[in-house]
Amino acid sequence: MMTFAGSPAEVEVPPEFGPKIMHTQLTFGDWAIMGSDCPPGQYQVPQGISVSLQISDPGKAEHIFAALAEGGSI
Repeated sequence: MMTFAGSPAEVEVPPEFGPKIMHTQLTFGDWAIMGSDCPPGQYQVPQGISVSLQISDPGKAEHIFAALAEGGSI
């Protein structure tokens, strides 16, 4: 994970935004999902999200689905 603090983008956000995530990556096997916190003024309340993965092994697909769904609402 990389925060805004110490990055070139640090000068573009308020000081309290420094510990927020600028770049992060979740990797499992050869797959990766990347994300970040929204900079001030760009956040909108989520209306939903869609993630599409193509996995040929049903057991592995169920495992990944469960991990991504953990703590969420499906």
